[in-house]
Amino acid sequence: MISNRVQSILAFTLSRCLYFGLGISFIINKSNNISIITTLIGFILGYILLYFLTKKNFYNFFKTIPGKIIISILALYIVNYCAIAFNILSSNFYLVNTPSILIILPFFILIWYGVKCGLPTISRLSEILIIISITIITILLITFLPNININNFFPIILKENNFILSIISTTAFSTTPIIILLSLLKEYNSKSILKGYTFGCISIFLALISIIGIFGSNLANMYRYPEYKLLQQVTLFDFLENQENFFAVIWFIDLLMTALISSYAIKVATKDKFKYICIIFVLINYFFFTNNYQNSLFIYNNTNIILLIFLIISIFIKKQKTN
Repeated sequence: MISNRVQSILAFTLSRCLYFGLGISFIINKSNNISIITTLIGFILGYILLYFLTKKNFYNFFKTIPGKIIISILALYIVNYCAIAFNILSSNFYLVNTPSILIILPFFILIWYGVKCGLPTISRLSEILIIISITIITILLITFLPNININNFFPIILKENNFILSIISTTAFSTTPIIILLSLLKEYNSKSILKGYTFGCISIFLALISIIGIFGSNLANMYRYPEYKLLQQVTLFDFLENQENFFAVIWFIDLLMTALISSYAIKVATKDKFKYICIIFVLINYFFFTNNYQNSLFIYNNTNIILLIFLIISIFIKKQKTN
């Protein structure tokens, strides 16, 4: 049983992990300036759904064969996303001439070692890294907010189909990874999970406001990683530059902790078969996603729908009594 504090920390991280490199650019692309409203509605809807989900007990269900299959597929998908995102971040901005295998292999070795150490070690690591993450987030927000131009939020153009899609996508991106955490805990504290989720959503919402408020939706749409580009445009106190490196640290922390929790869920579901699954998964990830732009693009365009399926399944899972 992990403490309520760690549950909040992990919920904070898991609620954020799918936005940088995916969620933010996807939502801005679909709804432009109106994305501020769609994300706010999506986060509120996600809070309501998560409140309902934390009143259920998933532990016994995910010990059954159907439960193990469902959580393993979801966890594998999210680990795959984390590996792709880490590779793209590293290869596009830092290790341009480094072969992809030399980027993702250390990442998977780190994940494997963390899972081998167990959930208590992962919990302690999260308590350390959250201090770094929150400190950097606070510094970046101090940088962003004074540079916002209110005129960049107008005009507001409503497209009904994209409006609904953005709300649903926001909800799926922020809540579905937390289901993995719920599957691991025999007992969890609803207030702690919801508190972590709320602060995670607030941080993403402020990041989105900063991107549109500084760039405007049209310019933000031109960038695949608007949050990274934003940090290249501003300085703190007119002397602290290269703040995009701070963003990279935050993103790596989110990806690392999410991959650790997801991989640990796979280990719990597969037990002794975990090491074989790791080897097969690394090969699949490298040949079918890391080195294949079209398959990576599929992840970008369809993650919201895939996660929505798992979210719907979780909603309809029958409540189980804890032994």
